[in-house]
Amino acid sequence: MSGKNGGRTTKSNIQYVAKVRYSNNLPPPSCPPKLLKEDSTDEDGNDLNTLVSSFFRKENFRNLIRLNDDLGMPINLVSLPDRETMYGLKNNGVNLELHPMDQLILSDPNRTIKTQSQSVGFLRRTQYISSDIQGLPNKVSAPLKVKKEDDLDPRTQLKQKNLKAKRVWNFLPDTSMLDQTYYDVKFMSSASISKNKHDKSKDAIKSIRDPRLLTSIMREIDVNKNTKLMSFYLTDEESSKITENAPIDDNELEEVLKDESKKLVYRKQREYDGQVKPLEELRQLAITFDEKTKQAYYIPISGKIELKKCRIDPVLLPTIKELSYDQINMYIREPTNSEIERRDALRSEFDPMEFGTDE
Repeated sequence: MSGKNGGRTTKSNIQYVAKVRYSNNLPPPSCPPKLLKEDSTDEDGNDLNTLVSSFFRKENFRNLIRLNDDLGMPINLVSLPDRETMYGLKNNGVNLELHPMDQLILSDPNRTIKTQSQSVGFLRRTQYISSDIQGLPNKVSAPLKVKKEDDLDPRTQLKQKNLKAKRVWNFLPDTSMLDQTYYDVKFMSSASISKNKHDKSKDAIKSIRDPRLLTSIMREIDVNKNTKLMSFYLTDEESSKITENAPIDDNELEEVLKDESKKLVYRKQREYDGQVKPLEELRQLAITFDEKTKQAYYIPISGKIELKKCRIDPVLLPTIKELSYDQINMYIREPTNSEIERRDALRSEFDPMEFGTDE
C-alpha cells in the first residue's frame, strides 16, 4: 500500500496467514493392502536389541561368519548354489539359440540407422548387440622417433637444457639418527651472533663457526602460561672438543665422578625469549653429504626455535632464579644395553632390516 503524507510516499507490506488444506476425492482401492498384526511390545524390541549386542560382544562368531578386510560378508552371485549364472542363462548367454521370430530383429551392428524424426532423441530401434570382441588391425606402425628435446638424462636440467649436473647424489634417509628429535635454532634480530663482534668478554660467541655452538645446551623454562624462556649454556673450547669426540665407558664412570678434571662445566650465558614452533612432517630437512659413498643422507627437522633478547620483569626474577641453573656439570659415557635396545626399537620403525629385533 502507498499513500502521500507530507509529500513523501511510504510503502508497507501486508502479510496474510492462511491454512493449507488438502482434499482427496479418489475412491478407495478395490484391493486394499493387508497389514500384518504382530503381537509385540516395545519392551520385547528393547530386549532383542540388547540380546543381539551382547551376543556380538561376548560370543565368538567369527568362526561362523567369514568377513573380508572391510568387515563385510563376501557375496558372489555367480557362486550361489543351483545357479549356473547370475542371470539364469547357460554360459552367460554365449552361443544362445535365438527364436526364428527374433532373427528378424537381429541386424548388422555396423550399419548406421537413420530415423526420419531426427528431433526425437529417445526413440531407438531394439536390436541385439554382439558380445564378441573385435579389434581392427593397426595400419600405422611407424617407428617412434626420439627427438633431442626428449632426452631424459637425469643430469640435465628440465627447464634449462644447457645446464648439466657435475655430480649426482643418492638421496636417502639417515635411519641411524631418526630415533632423536632435531630443531632448527636461529638467533633473531638483537640476539644475532653478528652483533657480538665487538663484545670483549671471553665467553661471548663472535662467529657462527665457533665450535662451542655445536655442543651448546638449551633448556626451556616455563615461567607461567604466557612466559616461556630458553636458557643458553656454553662451555670452553677444550671441553667442547671432549664433549664431541670422547665418550666415557660405564666401567670408568665412578672414577670419572671422583676426578674433577674430567668434569665438563657448562655456564649459563643468558635467557632468551624463544618458543618451540612445530613444523609439518618432512617440511624441512638437514642433509649430510658423504664424499666416499656419494650418498646424501637427510634427517627431518621437527620444529623451529627463534631466540630473541628479552627484558625480564623484576617480579618474575625470583621465579626464574628458582627454576634455572647457573651451572651444569656434565659427564659423558657410553650408552647402556637397555638404552641401545630402546634406541634400536625406535629406529626399527624406519629400517626394520638393520635395527629390527632377532626373532
